Amino acid sequence: MNNKTINTIAASSFAVYLFHTHIVVFPSFISYISTMHNEHSIVFWLLFLFMLLIIYLAALLIDKIRIFLWKLIDKNLSKH
Repeated sequence: MNNKTINTIAASSFAVYLFHTHIVVFPSFISYISTMHNEHSIVFWLLFLFMLLIIYLAALLIDKIRIFLWKLIDKNLSKH
């Protein structure tokens, strides 16, 4: 990984944290974990890791869209 990739991911880490602790996402995540905690199969753990990766990437994408939109708004407001 190069510095640009690391910086891109690091810039959105707080947004990913906020997404994970959101009032809708967190209870759903905990519910899934609590219903499956006795499951010790490799399929469960693969699905669990896949779900974490998807949630992380979704939050990262949402934050990148937010950053893009705010830069666009800032650019347009600074013209006036």
